[in-house]
Amino acid sequence: MDLRQQTRLFDTWVEEMSLNRKAILGGLGTGKIELTEGGKLINLTIRNNWFKPLKKLAGFHIAVHVKSENFSQGFLLEKEATGVGVADFKTCYPWVEAKYILENSPVKIELQAFSPFIPGDVLNSSIPAILFIFRVKNTLKRNVHVAISMGLENIVGSSRIGRINKVFKKVGAHGIYFYSSKSTVEDPFHGNMTLGTLPGETTILGQYFSSTHKQENTEPWQEFLATGVIPSNEGGVELNDLAHNIGGILSVRRRLRGGSETEIPFIISWYFNGKSHEYPYGHYYENFFANSFDVAEYVLRNMKTLRHKTRELFKAIQSSNIPPHFKKLLAKSLHVYASNTWLTKDGQLFFISRLGSNTIVELFDYKLFRSFLTLHLFPQLEVKNLTYIGRLQNIDGSIPDNLGESRIDSPNMGIRGKPALEHPSLYILSIYNIVKSLGDLSILKRFYRSMVKAYEWLVASDINGDWLPDHRGDDSCFYRTVYGAVSCSSLLYLAALLALKKTVELAGDREQTSFLVKRIDKTVENIKGILLANERFIHFVSEKMVCNGPTLGHLLGIYLMRSMGLESPFNEKEVLSCLKATLKDLWKTVDHIPFDRDYIEREGKLTSFKVVNPAFTCVSLALKIGVEADGGLLKEVDEVLMLLLSKINEEISQGVSSKPHGKENDPSSLLASWQLVYSLAGFNLDMFKNELKLVPVVENIKLPLFILGRLIELVFEKEDYGDKFKYTIINDGSNLYIENLILRAPKGEVDVYIDGRKALSTHSRGIIKIRVNAIPSGVKTIELKRKDKV
Repeated sequence: MDLRQQTRLFDTWVEEMSLNRKAILGGLGTGKIELTEGGKLINLTIRNNWFKPLKKLAGFHIAVHVKSENFSQGFLLEKEATGVGVADFKTCYPWVEAKYILENSPVKIELQAFSPFIPGDVLNSSIPAILFIFRVKNTLKRNVHVAISMGLENIVGSSRIGRINKVFKKVGAHGIYFYSSKSTVEDPFHGNMTLGTLPGETTILGQYFSSTHKQENTEPWQEFLATGVIPSNEGGVELNDLAHNIGGILSVRRRLRGGSETEIPFIISWYFNGKSHEYPYGHYYENFFANSFDVAEYVLRNMKTLRHKTRELFKAIQSSNIPPHFKKLLAKSLHVYASNTWLTKDGQLFFISRLGSNTIVELFDYKLFRSFLTLHLFPQLEVKNLTYIGRLQNIDGSIPDNLGESRIDSPNMGIRGKPALEHPSLYILSIYNIVKSLGDLSILKRFYRSMVKAYEWLVASDINGDWLPDHRGDDSCFYRTVYGAVSCSSLLYLAALLALKKTVELAGDREQTSFLVKRIDKTVENIKGILLANERFIHFVSEKMVCNGPTLGHLLGIYLMRSMGLESPFNEKEVLSCLKATLKDLWKTVDHIPFDRDYIEREGKLTSFKVVNPAFTCVSLALKIGVEADGGLLKEVDEVLMLLLSKINEEISQGVSSKPHGKENDPSSLLASWQLVYSLAGFNLDMFKNELKLVPVVENIKLPLFILGRLIELVFEKEDYGDKFKYTIINDGSNLYIENLILRAPKGEVDVYIDGRKALSTHSRGIIKIRVNAIPSGVKTIELKRKDKV
């Protein structure tokens, strides 16, 4: 397949993505529900059934009945329904917007559906609920009567026997409570669900036979479509046979005056607190709510605030002017926080992966790439997670492959059967990133000995005395079979040494510092002497063989040095020439697809590429963007990125892996796509120096960023032929107390204006540091004007 064919494949994918056929909803660690464009709820994992989804929620429908002087008709808001069309269906986790076309109807209907997800707010981001808000507008000058109904089937308990629905009408909400009298706490599906709305003119069919021998009963729905009214009862009758299942329908009626509009909310909430052997850890939401009714009442009561704060994320991504293929990947990636996480009752966040039929907890191969974003979304969760992993570090200093199969207390070496050589380096870098970003010496003290143990294990892995760690075959988390010194592992090791040096300096360990300085010098010398040749890195060198196969993963360590503010021993000319040479070689390989794993046979020959971890390519491409001297995106990079996204779409389904070996196609690696955004922003945060660096590498760009639990939009504009730079920083969270801001600036004498007032004059060589003391909640503007042009 040539480049033009691949690009057409990508264009087709973009067109398909624009249709956004389904959206993943659900809170942090709560499990997920997928809402399709066709109006169905599918692939539910809310019942502690993480990789055994309920394929379809039978009995779920949304119907509308419209009645005016000369019009009376009902509509099912489903794609296949007669007289109904979906004009628009936009999704960006955790938000959905849809516009429905009702044939000949005098009303217009729009839907906003979301699960609360708010950076820095763990409680409100882990609510097990979906809120549906229907906006209905009367286009006539006379009154119109509108009724909207939503139905739900009882799926509580592993057995149908004992299921009960009960109607409630309380001060805070009206609706139906679904539970089972026979389910016990040992049942993974033990719990309850609620379908609710705000108090008002409601009619409730509390319980009916929604299906008989798996055939759906549509009689109540047919009656509603014909008359606008559903039958009503209080429910409360226990199901005692296996032939049927029970459901309930909630209907809300409103009268709209001519030209007016209204909003009608519905909520589906769940509360599954079963303690099965597959998941005995409970849910974070159990600390705050007693049942799903409490959840529904809380969300309805705080609907305005939760809606506003959640929508800000959707708006920030949608309004960004980054290339469309970047934006669509960002919109797709965040769903893994609902679909692939556990958030235990004691507040521990773990990512889960699928390996065959098994659930693997906290696979360390991908840890660094998801931890970067998690640190800036929910800092306290990332600190707790890494602290927990640190307690399970092996006694020799190596790092476990994962925490267990459906367990968090069974650390093991995974399918390799031995420690991965890269894991200790990734562990050290993860800790350093937390310490630097939070500026908390108590965290450093907590991890210090653990980091040194990991470093000592890496030193001991040097078999031949060349100051580089040596692979022994199948002991890499990136490659299938490698031997001796590997450029990817060696550069990661060098990045870890530089991070550890910074750490021991902060800890005041002078003896360890002097040892590290010598080791860093020798490591750099031998990387350049052994692994760098002909303007690119050699894949690996050992007594058995030399492999020169191209891989973007070679440059991963250098990217991490740059993104973490470490002093890279490689200048920009060296890095850029290596990257260009690697890209050039990649176009000669099979299918032109540049991925970083599973392509070395035992003989060490390059054979083929396979998409198994797009994270490494994403971050390497971010490096390419970051080192461009003029800030432009080279044509080759954009083409590679398009191919990357087309292959991600082929290989990774939303939420769970499309392949039998989910360890390789781990959806959490999609979070590495945010590294591209931070690279575009030229981002680096060092709270020990009290510095935030924002040096955009492209001009006139608007970017969404998460910074320590805050959603921040950065708008960078270059005006007057480069004589004026303007920054608009929109902080949707609490004040970010940062003393110094480092910004890209025009060269020469520059006047600095903050929020319209002149603050200082200074000389610029292209980057300046200004004192701001804080980035407040709200909008802050900074203008940098070349003095002789003012």
